[in-house]
Amino acid sequence: MEIFSRFPTMHAALSGKGDGSCRLWHSKPDLDKITAANRERFFETRNIDPARVVSVLSEHEANVRAVGHAEAGQALPRTDGLVTRERDIYLSLTVGDCLPIYLHDPKTGTIGLLHGGWRGLAAGIIPGGIEAMRSLGAAPEDIHAAIGPSIGPCHFEGKEDVAGAFAEFPDAHEVREAKPFLDLRAIARDMLAENGVLAERIAISKECTACLPDKYFSYRRDKPEFVETMVAVIGIPDK
Repeated sequence: MEIFSRFPTMHAALSGKGDGSCRLWHSKPDLDKITAANRERFFETRNIDPARVVSVLSEHEANVRAVGHAEAGQALPRTDGLVTRERDIYLSLTVGDCLPIYLHDPKTGTIGLLHGGWRGLAAGIIPGGIEAMRSLGAAPEDIHAAIGPSIGPCHFEGKEDVAGAFAEFPDAHEVREAKPFLDLRAIARDMLAENGVLAERIAISKECTACLPDKYFSYRRDKPEFVETMVAVIGIPDK
């Protein structure tokens, strides 16, 4: 994927619909077996040991945790972002329209992965993620960021509560046919810049998950009974 071209020394990827749903359930045993197998297969085809993956059970909030080998193989509750400086640890989370935000400071080897839904963005997932990177020694001006495929402004209808949460980003708002739409990618980009990431170090995928039904799951497009998602992953292999 082109947005990962600035991450040449690591594994950074996003699954697609062809890989099957990779959602973590923990409450639906039959679906757990299927999605666990899909996740394991996706990781292994990218030479990632599933036992080295740290996952999150997202709450659409702004909780970011620093992790390492002690958390390998775990799924952390009430967590929406992960950071680490340790090699051979892979950070992962699932998305079905939300923004997967990949972070890397090549100077310190610090990496991060944030779940950028509208609620998480409004709650401060990006400043929280940058601060967590800083706590591990990364400098914001050294961080490279990549925003993966996500629902675009063509499809993300932001009703009054959503639009109100981002009133300070007027350029991200558009009204079409008397309906308000929001550009969450532009909001995330501006938030990254506000927190010290240089504009030239922010890459944004143009792919809209809702526009590509053969390639990506989309909760807002499909409104399925059981949510289906892609899995995002980033890690630095042990040399």
